[in-house]
Amino acid sequence: MYIIKNKNKNKNKNKNKNNLEYKYNNMASQNVYIISKDTHYDNLNKCYKKILTIDREPEGELKTKIKLLNNSKLSPFQQNTPCSNYKPCLFVITDRIINSSSSCSRSGSCGELLDIDRQGELITFLLKNNYTIDSDLTRLLIENSTSNEIVFAIKYNSQN
Repeated sequence: MYIIKNKNKNKNKNKNKNNLEYKYNNMASQNVYIISKDTHYDNLNKCYKKILTIDREPEGELKTKIKLLNNSKLSPFQQNTPCSNYKPCLFVITDRIINSSSSCSRSGSCGELLDIDRQGELITFLLKNNYTIDSDLTRLLIENSTSNEIVFAIKYNSQN
């Protein structure tokens, strides 16, 4: 009976090991992107807005919904140096996540920057388009960040 238990124990160890390898390989094939909020001065409306940005150009459908924005300085003291967190260019998320290209041309307001108040619409778009919001990673990033501007971390689940 002891031998049988030992065999089952080894079988469970191998099963857990294979499960961990699968999870690791699956995670290694996914790219993680950080969605943050950034302050942007809207020259047209003469006001400051908290907009949603992504750390780099993403894979998948979200790639068609972002644009590269020249980030104007909010203060003359902001400098692009190794010691500062000022970024001269931002990948910003636009309202194209809501508007299709046909409705954009009719409404005339396509490509507007998505502000923090519309993050629910972004979440809906992400979940419908093979992205996963990683709450554990988000929590870890927020707890260990020198900046509290992180909104959440996402993973793109490509369908190979």
